[in-house]
Amino acid sequence: MARPPLVLDANAFSSKDLWHWLPNYRGLKVLPAIAFVEVGVHRAAQGRLGAFRAYLAEAGIEIEWMRSAEGERAIDAALAFGGFADHAHDFMIAGHVHGDRVLVTSNLKDFMFLKTVVSPAEAMLRFL
Repeated sequence: MARPPLVLDANAFSSKDLWHWLPNYRGLKVLPAIAFVEVGVHRAAQGRLGAFRAYLAEAGIEIEWMRSAEGERAIDAALAFGGFADHAHDFMIAGHVHGDRVLVTSNLKDFMFLKTVVSPAEAMLRFL
């Protein structure tokens, strides 16, 4: 399969294998701003936010802000699948998945409403 653009959920960075694989992936890689905040809070608490930002730059991972189009996709998904109060951040991350983009997450269960969602292990196998 071709190298589709990857949208990275915060928990994808828990995979050490994916961590080492991402810098070599030659497709577009985006980290939604809300997922950056999720990871950033943990890294900052450990005194490692600067190192995480350096990794993102080195790996070519772009922090992507939520524009109105992503917001509208998040709204549509929340209305269609419910549970916004408990999963607002998931819908906001899912709003970044459109076209041929693929979400990479360890939390497949909460994103099953997306057609293009894979685990970190599956991403590494499918998108060499």
